[in-house]
Amino acid sequence: MISPPKMSVSLLLVGMNGNGKSSTGNSILGKKVFTPRGSNASGKEEILAGSSIIDDKEIRVIEGPGIGETNVNDPEDVKLTLSHVKDAMLLGAGGFNAVIFLLRYGVRFTKQEKDTLSMIKAIFGENVIKDYCVIAMSFGDTFDSDRAENNMSFELWCENQKGDVKNLFDECGHRYVLFNNKSTDQWALRIQRDMLLSIVDKLQPINGPYSLNDYDKAEPGRRRLLVSSKLQLLEEENQKVVDNINET
Repeated sequence: MISPPKMSVSLLLVGMNGNGKSSTGNSILGKKVFTPRGSNASGKEEILAGSSIIDDKEIRVIEGPGIGETNVNDPEDVKLTLSHVKDAMLLGAGGFNAVIFLLRYGVRFTKQEKDTLSMIKAIFGENVIKDYCVIAMSFGDTFDSDRAENNMSFELWCENQKGDVKNLFDECGHRYVLFNNKSTDQWALRIQRDMLLSIVDKLQPINGPYSLNDYDKAEPGRRRLLVSSKLQLLEEENQKVVDNINET
């Protein structure tokens, strides 16, 4: 008789579509569960989850919606994103142990990335990055190619970052892991996964899992998101009326 795992860990993957959420989720689970959506995806796809038993733990990965692709000026789009986030919470058995925020190595940190972080805070609470976020830096194969030329470790590269990236690293307590999702080296894949899970384990005695109760407490932020989107839509409609009057 196979005994059940001693504990479970739920990870919510968030970030821009095209930054490697699906591939990183597959690397964490050690099998293909998620299909990459690409940077042109709308973010309106079904929310999926997968799990694996690793070292007597059930590791559950939930691929969150493409929050960065949400049109914050469209109330219906905001509602859809919030609905998908709630689905992700339920797939995580009512919460998660860490938010894994995907960044893509070799791509400039844009205003859209910054806006994505702001939206994540509005949805989950102002302290969610500080208390629960781990950065997964995808496209580690590109980093490895660059390192062959400059001989710089990933940790040193992170320490050398400036501006918004440095601010993000500071806010999340310098919790970051490089992921090479194209590697065929099983040992290397295990090391990067174990590094991530080790960081997540260290979060638990401090904050405990993010729960539905935490999510409920963040309701004012989600309400402000929706109100803001409606106000913006109203302003656009008023401007159209003014433009039509001016044309007559």
